[in-house]
Amino acid sequence: MALQPVKIQTPVRFGEQFEFEPRSYELRRAGRPLRLEPTPLEILLLLIERRGELVTREEIVARIWGDGIYVDTDNSINGAIRKIRQVLNDDPGKPQFIQTVSGKGYRFLAPVDLEDSKPESVPSEAAGNAEGPRQVRSSASWQRWGGVAAVGLVVAVAVTMVVLGRLPSRVSRNDSIPAAKVRRSVAVLGLQNLSTRPEQEWIATALEETISTELASGQELRVVPDESVERLKLDMSLPAASSYGRETLQKIRGQLNADYVVLGSYLASGKESGQKVRVNLQLQDTRSGEVIAAVAQDGTEVDIAELASRSGANLRAKLGVSPVPTEELTAVQITLPKNPEAARFYAEGLAKLRAYDALSARVLLEKLGFWRL
Repeated sequence: MALQPVKIQTPVRFGEQFEFEPRSYELRRAGRPLRLEPTPLEILLLLIERRGELVTREEIVARIWGDGIYVDTDNSINGAIRKIRQVLNDDPGKPQFIQTVSGKGYRFLAPVDLEDSKPESVPSEAAGNAEGPRQVRSSASWQRWGGVAAVGLVVAVAVTMVVLGRLPSRVSRNDSIPAAKVRRSVAVLGLQNLSTRPEQEWIATALEETISTELASGQELRVVPDESVERLKLDMSLPAASSYGRETLQKIRGQLNADYVVLGSYLASGKESGQKVRVNLQLQDTRSGEVIAAVAQDGTEVDIAELASRSGANLRAKLGVSPVPTEELTAVQITLPKNPEAARFYAEGLAKLRAYDALSARVLLEKLGFWRL
């Protein structure tokens, strides 16, 4: 039987290191705050409240936007779920936290620990587990079992070391241990507006959003969440540039744990010259500082999403990553609204959200209702 939705007021722990504080709307990992925009945070809270249940897209729309607000909700929900998964490092193919129910909605899978609450059961269908309900541990139980687990771990390690020490020398200890596949990580740092005209700034956000979606598709690469990128820019007072020096790149690597960065510039000619856009991207290795690939693409503001997608596809090829899986093409294609004016409002609204200006963001996103997306 599914749990009844509960408006959570106390900190929630899930996974091994994650904690969500509903009162301050803060998501932490191992005590360290993670940057996540208001909409993804609100959706995550809703999924946790309804843990184990199917939450439909219609219910998400009602919770986040309510009635009378006209936005590209499908695109917004897809983008928010993608950002939540990036922050939680959750593989949509083998989810630990958020399961997609095709054509229906989403389900939160992981058991949670509610601080200062009684243990409660999580329905078995949440993870497709036929073993019956699992119990969510209280904080005291968590600490008690954590102590027991720690002692058990020490004993297990000691026994393992003794056993391994007695293995015949002709047996390789690594033969039966498959090597972990470590995904390379990429941070899309931003694009410089060479036209210097403020009305063209939205193109940078539109390009960055679509390129990030393209690179993240297929889960072969880990794309650093844009919230982390924005925080880095503020902390380092990092200006937009076509490339960075080795020292700067090493600082970026240390803060974002990124193997590569994508940066560059674009030149938009404006309406008087046919709204042409020229994009130049560079892929830099954060360890060596070397520019390992350069990508140049031409298009127009009307097909800005397609222009960004082509740029992202070229970067995937330069990194030796396979093309976007067929089943994820739709998610890339709807990153931006098709209508150019709607795309501009969406990108400008997203930029305001990243700057924590929710009021201005809402005004811009409401304008989407006047355009057919």
